[in-house]
Amino acid sequence: MHNPAFVVGGVAVASVAVISFLTWPEDRPAAMTQVTTNIPDFSGTWTRAGENPSTFEPPPDGPSAIMTAVPHYGHCIAGTPGGETDFFSCPEGVSENRESNAWVADYTNPILQPWTREALKKNADGEEAGIAHMSFQQNCKPSGVPQILNLRYNVQLLQSADVVMILYENNQQVRRVYMNQAHPKNLKPSWYGHSVGHYEGDMLVVDTVGQLEITELDRFGTLHSDQLHVVERYRVTGPDSMEVIFTVDDPKAFTMPWRGKGTYDRTHLQEGFAFPEYICPENNRATNLTQKFDIPTDVTADF
Repeated sequence: MHNPAFVVGGVAVASVAVISFLTWPEDRPAAMTQVTTNIPDFSGTWTRAGENPSTFEPPPDGPSAIMTAVPHYGHCIAGTPGGETDFFSCPEGVSENRESNAWVADYTNPILQPWTREALKKNADGEEAGIAHMSFQQNCKPSGVPQILNLRYNVQLLQSADVVMILYENNQQVRRVYMNQAHPKNLKPSWYGHSVGHYEGDMLVVDTVGQLEITELDRFGTLHSDQLHVVERYRVTGPDSMEVIFTVDDPKAFTMPWRGKGTYDRTHLQEGFAFPEYICPENNRATNLTQKFDIPTDVTADF
């Protein structure tokens, strides 16, 4: 890739030297050279786990995120005979059937305000008519929070005293969590908003506000307003496991705060192996003739 910047969904995202080598460059800021002691260690790389990593898991308590209204297993659907069996993505005994694999949300969930419910129903009606609702990931746009927790790609947390960097293999995206700080006033909305963090015992707590209203909260296309407030709680639960329990609060879009969970398995990378370069626009595609997507293009000069 010739240009150190690439475009995701029409938005330029700067790449960082750390992406290629998973280490800080030699001229790293002095404030980021020392990791605070006596804090939970999230070292290594992680990959989203669970029966269907494209949707959230139920929280341990409280109102839940939107769940699927049909038996769903990624690219597989339970109880459908025939089709090609894919042993890498399908549970045992479940066959591949992409045509029947609609992303239909259970829009009877009581957390929904009338306008968010209507938007979900519109997406579900389209799915049942064979017009798939394309996720932001499929459209090569940043996913936003909490939907970024559903991506199946490698994730790495780099911890320092002042900033925790969350690196995503998908499109080399980066989130910055500013530790022990307050959100600034008059935030300009952005794809991932503004995140501040702190530690509570064995947890990393990430508080995010100021996201663009166009982002969707999950694979079903659940919408939100300018009042979206997301709190993520990261915790290592075993030698090779991590969980993130998050809370969403948005009184304009939901009748109450709700929660969801994502579990992760540790990725055991081979020695010397780093994140591959993953560029979404090179694999852009539509699911039917009514959908057309332009490939995001960086038109700025390299020099």
